[in-house]
Amino acid sequence: MPTVAKYPALTQAYFRKWGIYYYQMIESDGALELHPSLGIADVIVAFAPGAQDTMMVLALALHLDPVYVGAHHLARFLAVSFSVAIVARRVVRRLPAQPRQNWKRPGQGTFDD
Repeated sequence: MPTVAKYPALTQAYFRKWGIYYYQMIESDGALELHPSLGIADVIVAFAPGAQDTMMVLALALHLDPVYVGAHHLARFLAVSFSVAIVARRVVRRLPAQPRQNWKRPGQGTFDD
């Protein structure tokens, strides 16, 4: 189990107290940062906004799983597309019905026709 800790000695003592002996300690200096070995970078790139081809190239450049990134990016795209359609349909249903008016071509009625 990868574990990121700013105070590794304190974290190791806590794990020993609870009988946890199988872990990988990753030290963090200063602000707590995410380490690539945690696997969170895949999720961040997979759901980050951007073009799918750009995210695939980014995944390859960062040595992440391009299939995981591509599949989740596609799922995010489809979920957003369908949710926008559903919300738009609900908004249109809530609008009050307005009477239809006859269409006039531009300039109609300005001169005697």
